[in-house]
Amino acid sequence: KMRLYYNGNKIDSLAATGVIGTTGSDFYMGNVLFQATNFFLKGKVDEVSLWTKSLSASEVNCIYKGEIDSSSTGLKLYYQLNQGVAGGVNTGITSAINKASPSNNATLSGFALSGIVSNWVAGVNTFTATTASICPGGTYTFGSQTLTTAGIYTNVLNSSQGCDSVVKLTLNVSAIDTSVSVLNNVLTATQNAASYQWIDCTTGLAVPGATNKNFSSTTGGTFAVAISFANCSDTSGCRTILPVGLNDVFVSANVSLFPNPSSGYFNVVFNAVQHEFAVSVKSVDGKQLMKTSYTNVKSFDVDGSLWPTGVYFLEITAPEGIAYKRLLKK
Repeated sequence: KMRLYYNGNKIDSLAATGVIGTTGSDFYMGNVLFQATNFFLKGKVDEVSLWTKSLSASEVNCIYKGEIDSSSTGLKLYYQLNQGVAGGVNTGITSAINKASPSNNATLSGFALSGIVSNWVAGVNTFTATTASICPGGTYTFGSQTLTTAGIYTNVLNSSQGCDSVVKLTLNVSAIDTSVSVLNNVLTATQNAASYQWIDCTTGLAVPGATNKNFSSTTGGTFAVAISFANCSDTSGCRTILPVGLNDVFVSANVSLFPNPSSGYFNVVFNAVQHEFAVSVKSVDGKQLMKTSYTNVKSFDVDGSLWPTGVYFLEITAPEGIAYKRLLKK
């Protein structure tokens, strides 16, 4: 019988007899060639397949509801027609891909391949779309797949009606921006709309009450921020800020520094001989690069020739007080 299906359901049938004896004829989509006359379809075509077997009603219903398994027995041609940009300029796409085999791609004939009249169009969705998010370093199980990176993934399931059901997952990775800026002795987390907890890198403990996007400390130190965003958490690197209000007379009047910026050595000079003091240099992430002490000197050099370009902090501890200087390595 010849059967007519609409929306997956049989609506009519017609008794038919005979044998299809011709196997070398052209296969037309959207056109019937009858007695040298073309009868073109005035409409849209999607998900076209040709089989060497008779399909049952349940198989037709499955085809209506979803994609066809390209390895199905008896499937000779399968054109999903998922190419091109709907209504766009598609003049470079002149064939339709046959998913049933690497051969027998179909040739497009008479299409403008531009505009909305004679072109590729938006087709039907033959899959179920879903989205999910993971944290950096996390995993997501999708069928038999264990996913760790953002992307679009496909999984074929068997539904209760016995049909193959295609699920397409868009997986996002909820990355957290852990960068921290320093301006005027204030640390600022770059990530917006998150929860924050500032941490003292020296002790590893949370700073009580320090839960804002910005952070400062009058005593100075090295700090990081733990950030919670989109159900994920991450921690920044450590950044250094200087104390404020500590013996400004000693800082401004007794110590000078030149050249600054410097590509190598920094010369530190006191206005009088210092009998005993300690010196340390740290990077902005709190890493100590130098620690030493001097007695009875009026000046000393700091060798920064091997340091990467950036900002460093010089701390001088003497009986008169503590001096802090920023070193700019160029």
